[in-house]
Amino acid sequence: MSRADQWNESDEQFRIDMQPLIESTPAAARIAEVDDVAPLVAFLCSDDARWSTGGVLCANGGLYN
Repeated sequence: MSRADQWNESDEQFRIDMQPLIESTPAAARIAEVDDVAPLVAFLCSDDARWSTGGVLCANGGLYN
């Protein structure tokens, strides 16, 4: 089950409670979609990431930065 599926299956009160957090996300006031994260995964699987040897790559839309 994807995160979007989990979001869609969550109850309405949970979504209401999460709305202020979603609205404070710098990149966009919405939950992430597969197309938001897939390019990061593709990068890490490519030769362009060959010198990456560790660290943290956050796919959080700028939230908590």
